Amino acid sequence: MFDNINPYLKTIIFLAFICIFPLLFKASYLSIFSFSFMEKGLIALLIGLPIYKVFEHKVPLEQKKKIDHYFSDNVVIFLLLFFTFLVNFTCLFEKWASGDITSHSFNTIAGILPFKDANGVASGAKDLVEFGNLNSATSRRPIAALCYSFLLSITNQNLFNTLMIVAVLVSSSIFFVGKALYHYFGVIAAVVGIIMLSYFYLPFNGTLLTEPIGLMYGNISMALFLIAFYEKKANLFLLGLFVLTIGISARAGAFFAVPAIILYATYHFRDKHFVNFKLGAISLVLVFIALNMAPLLLKVVGPQEGYVYQGNFSYKLYGMVVGGEEWDYILKKHPEISDLPMQERPDYIYSLTSQAFKANPFGIVKSIFKDIWFIITNPFAFLWNLKSQFLCNKYFFLVPAVFFFLQFYKFKLSEKSAISLFLLFGLLGVIASYPFVSGSGGYRVFAATIAINFSIIAIGASFMVSKIKEYVAEES
Repeated sequence: MFDNINPYLKTIIFLAFICIFPLLFKASYLSIFSFSFMEKGLIALLIGLPIYKVFEHKVPLEQKKKIDHYFSDNVVIFLLLFFTFLVNFTCLFEKWASGDITSHSFNTIAGILPFKDANGVASGAKDLVEFGNLNSATSRRPIAALCYSFLLSITNQNLFNTLMIVAVLVSSSIFFVGKALYHYFGVIAAVVGIIMLSYFYLPFNGTLLTEPIGLMYGNISMALFLIAFYEKKANLFLLGLFVLTIGISARAGAFFAVPAIILYATYHFRDKHFVNFKLGAISLVLVFIALNMAPLLLKVVGPQEGYVYQGNFSYKLYGMVVGGEEWDYILKKHPEISDLPMQERPDYIYSLTSQAFKANPFGIVKSIFKDIWFIITNPFAFLWNLKSQFLCNKYFFLVPAVFFFLQFYKFKLSEKSAISLFLLFGLLGVIASYPFVSGSGGYRVFAATIAINFSIIAIGASFMVSKIKEYVAEES
């Protein structure tokens, strides 16, 4: 059913859906749906779908043929699209209707107006629209403000419409990951991946923070990576790498994931040699270009003075050098920093960092080992922290994660194992990055790379269900 749809028609249907659904759903929200009702449906889906897949072999053949006929690949993909938008726009409209949802209320007033961090980004975007320049508040991470300024300009600075477009873009990126997971690992992986990514997005949904932009770029790169490593398409890998680097630039985070992924890619896409040196060189050039896009844009539309790009890293580095303190520790020890102009603070902090390092060279080593040990022994505190009552149970993550790593027992190289190896290298890069990004940002810093973690859980869940299905089939 619907198996022979023209690809161009699919694109038209997709574009029509993402334009029409938010408007229709907004008009009818609360009269026919609610967030609490949706969560109950998600619980039923997460329980019922695996049970059906486990006992699928017991369904009579004729009924199985009918189910397969009505739920062809195109139908399932459209249902995944509908499901993704339903979850994310339910979260958005619930926030607008109730004033807030679960957390991050400090970033909005009444669930709508930008406040604190979100107001800083929004003010920069607004200044760019009205005056042609970003302000100093957004100069540290200008890419998100540039994206929002474009959306504000096309919506005539209508905040509601801007936030809805952001939700459309992020929801579409989540769907792209779900679609790729469905093609290569089945519907279980797709549904689990979509739910987890949507719940990570939940507290940032309806805000003008940097996290939605970083998450969007990270999701797009993950979809490209899944296709690239499975189909062995180096050009898609390079595109995904470029997009991921922009995402990490937009929302600073696990930057060591980039070289880790490049390292595996040079092996996976090797030709006659052990590694593909040409691909590695091209990858480094693309990463260099992507990382320099923000500074270049600041030269064009940045403030004339009073800003330092990514200057907030100096605070974190000082905390690491003195043995693993929080990023704001230096402000407590050296309160005079608050009296300095913004552009002078990083250089002053770096000079204090140098003095602290000379006094205790092993402080940064202690900090790195302490943070890596913490993230290994407490992965749920940051890597997989979701603001949901039914997703907070750590065993929801632990069991599929164990099954994911069981894949490497009696390891055999295949297209799927190539994806698993890519995710393993990416995860190692995320863990290695943690000491440099940990602090008050919590799990927010993983926005651009969180798809790596959730893809591991999604694939592990699919592998777990398939093994249980095999066991049940053998026993029966």
